[in-house]
Amino acid sequence: MSCEVGFNLESNSVPVDVFQTFFQYEFTQFAVQRYQVLIIVYDPVNEVIVRWTR
Repeated sequence: MSCEVGFNLESNSVPVDVFQTFFQYEFTQFAVQRYQVLIIVYDPVNEVIVRWTR
């Protein structure tokens, strides 16, 4: 399967445990919102995307 996307998936993806800790801080949420960062949260154990968010 091929997928053409206009961004680097790996540079915007974080493991679910990082998202549940680091991305809950107020300054991190502010930066994500301010710069409209696309974040793909994945579960490395089950190898699935669990959240796709801006």
